[in-house]
Amino acid sequence: MIFLTGASGFVGRHLLNVLRNKSYKIRALILPGEDIPIQAQNIEWVRGDIRRKESLMDYFTEVETVLHLAGLVANHDEKSNYEINFKGTRNLIDLSRENDIKKFMYMSAAAVKFKRLNAYGKTKKLAEDYVKAAGIPYVIVRTPLIIGKGCQEFERFLDYVNKLPKIVLVFGNGRAVKRPVYIEDVTTIISKIIEKVDLRNKTFEVSCKESITVDDLINMVTALTGRRKYKIHVPLRFSIFIAQIMEKVFGSKSPISKDILLGLNEDVDFDITDAIQILKFTPQKLTEANLRKAVCR
Repeated sequence: MIFLTGASGFVGRHLLNVLRNKSYKIRALILPGEDIPIQAQNIEWVRGDIRRKESLMDYFTEVETVLHLAGLVANHDEKSNYEINFKGTRNLIDLSRENDIKKFMYMSAAAVKFKRLNAYGKTKKLAEDYVKAAGIPYVIVRTPLIIGKGCQEFERFLDYVNKLPKIVLVFGNGRAVKRPVYIEDVTTIISKIIEKVDLRNKTFEVSCKESITVDDLINMVTALTGRRKYKIHVPLRFSIFIAQIMEKVFGSKSPISKDILLGLNEDVDFDITDAIQILKFTPQKLTEANLRKAVCR
């Protein structure tokens, strides 16, 4: 039995579409009140909240593998990040240890490698450290920006780039290096981790082979529309000053935040050697054609 958190999220839904016709029995967790996104004979839906350990205790019967995908993304509130990204992971690890789980897979993020850790990166790093120190077999998967229709972060990036007809405001110098990944590659990696029974105590970084600057990614996105746009670079210090004012005025509804701007200007360079060699992973190329397919499918 596989226990899956984040089952109604972007990665969770795509993963279930891959696993629904396989022989695995899956116990999929959603929050109370959430709609069930997919039905299949091998999927059992349960309701609970990773922040409340007691709401999960009855769901570990017969479970051998935990796939922990749930997490808070693109939210700068420190308390919420701590409660969901760290405390939620701690609850799941403690329950896994109490129930002798054979493998715990944790989905982490590029933000743990930032030089200036934001609220998201700090709590994902805390969770990684707790997973590693728990004494149970684990696999950690670090992902960068995920490209795919329905990805909140990616679609927000698309919307922002396409917002103004002639220009794109770039907060910072646009030279930060990124290594995005396609959603199909993420689900492929997770599937391979499930299949590889003896895999334990490994951290895999997953991305395209190609790196790209923020400016070049903007160029690739604008090329999809066929409209030429001019990039206007706003100095990072001034951008952060404006973001802090907007956060004070709009709170969590601010369209930009200091955390987001700092993350946008961090280099993300992944080493995917282990994923290629151990998991036989072949990443899709970061090309305009592949990007167009990802956006239009």
